[in-house]
Amino acid sequence: MIAALARKFFGSSNDRRIRTYQPRVDAINALEKELEKLSDDQLRAHFESDGVELWVLFHGDEAAGFFELQRHTDGSVEIVYFGLTSAFFGKGLGKHLLTKAAESAWAMGATRVWLHTCTLDSPAALPNYLARGFSPYRTETYEASIADAPPA
Repeated sequence: MIAALARKFFGSSNDRRIRTYQPRVDAINALEKELEKLSDDQLRAHFESDGVELWVLFHGDEAAGFFELQRHTDGSVEIVYFGLTSAFFGKGLGKHLLTKAAESAWAMGATRVWLHTCTLDSPAALPNYLARGFSPYRTETYEASIADAPPA
């Protein structure tokens, strides 16, 4: 009876676990204005579409990072999003997550695996990409104004 009462007030263990992810989802959405504009149904449709995969790295019960893969019509697979949550920076998890992202992309039948990076990424990003076998394809230089940037 006490367990049922507690579940009524606090939700199931799954409900509580899902609520712990919401701040991370909000933080990601704040950084990605395109995603922020999408409704839950639009997000669900995107991630259920053919050629799109979302992977989440857990450290114990905590989400530590994620990547999204998208297959393109030319046979290539893009690592669309890749990152760790700040609590897991500098712990060596990025190299393992990127290795898994590349392996998963090749397992999708990719003819080429690619991603974008920029100077706003972590200073460890480019060395990690190079160490995992990625090589520069094109370099662009431009300036961008970043409004409402999150605090460092």
